Amino acid sequence: MTQKARALDYWIRNDFRAMNTELEELYFKKSDSTESVGNDTKNQLVSEGRSLIKDLLDEGNTDEGFDSGFELLGDVGFYMAACRRHDIT
Repeated sequence: MTQKARALDYWIRNDFRAMNTELEELYFKKSDSTESVGNDTKNQLVSEGRSLIKDLLDEGNTDEGFDSGFELLGDVGFYMAACRRHDIT
C-alpha cells in the first residue's frame, strides 16, 4: 500500500469514522429529513475525502498487490457510500 493509500485508510478509520458517527447521531435525534443537518460536518467529510482521493489519482498507479487493491477499493467505497447516505452526492 502506498503512503497516499495509507493516508486514506487512516482517515477512513479515524476522522471519517468520527464524522460519520456524528452525523448518524444527529439524524437519530431528528425524525425528518437529513438534508439540513450537520452541514459543516458534511462539508468537512467531502473536502477531506476528495483531497485524499485526488492525491491518489495524481499518484497514478497505486498497485501494491492484490490485497492492497481491495483495501483501497473498500476505503473509496466507504467514502462514496457515506456521501450517498448523507445526501451529499
